[in-house]
Amino acid sequence: MLTRRLKTTLSERSRGWLTKLLVNPPALPVNYDVSDYVRFMREETFLYTARYAKRAVVIHEGWKLAEITRQRGAILAPLHYGSFFLSSGAIVHQLNLRCTPIVTSRNLSVLPADEEAFWRGVHRRSEKLYQQPLFHSGITPPRELVRYLTEPHNLLLAMLDVREANGKAKEFPFVFLRQQIYLQTGPARLARLAGVPLVPTCIQYNQHERRHHMHFGSPVEPDKTPVEMTQQAITQLEQYVGGLPQQLFHDLANIFSSPSLSTVPV
Repeated sequence: MLTRRLKTTLSERSRGWLTKLLVNPPALPVNYDVSDYVRFMREETFLYTARYAKRAVVIHEGWKLAEITRQRGAILAPLHYGSFFLSSGAIVHQLNLRCTPIVTSRNLSVLPADEEAFWRGVHRRSEKLYQQPLFHSGITPPRELVRYLTEPHNLLLAMLDVREANGKAKEFPFVFLRQQIYLQTGPARLARLAGVPLVPTCIQYNQHERRHHMHFGSPVEPDKTPVEMTQQAITQLEQYVGGLPQQLFHDLANIFSSPSLSTVPV
């Protein structure tokens, strides 16, 4: 029995290394749901390498980012959708641009110990993939973020659907997929402070190709109010999310249906 278990363990490890070598994403059921995709995305973080970021992601019109950031940086504005941590890695290793996200470390402290350990591991694996540290909301000084964004070809990925534990960010009503949701406007406010555009961004997994596809919307210039900028960004993301809502990391329609300071992980 022990020998059989040992063989099984070694076989599983061999498959894991072979998958990593062949740049194959984890398995995903044909008729998958949100929980299936969350599991897929979590497992995929253990495959993060420069090779994986190059081979597993197709970037559409990536040249736009070089044009947009010719003189100053820009803020990429996605939702927690698809394999969002992989986005920055693909940009770094395919487009040779600096890109890193700002993450909400405050939320990790209120998670169960095993979940906190997992997400801190994701952060470490992501930093290695991006070849630079992450920024941390509430810890990284705003002036450091602004300084980073004043440099040409620097990209900061800032999620639009974030709620921090014990946070005090005011939320505003927005329309997304014909439903009212409440979001804070942190990414847009930072874009205005730094004088850089907000670029709607989406990474979506194509199950048949076993490849991710990354798309960029039209830049939202920082000459509007944060509410107007945020609405324009999420409106552009509707075309992707509406087609495959099961790749959402959490239920926007329910969790963000009313203003709240409750915790949303990551």
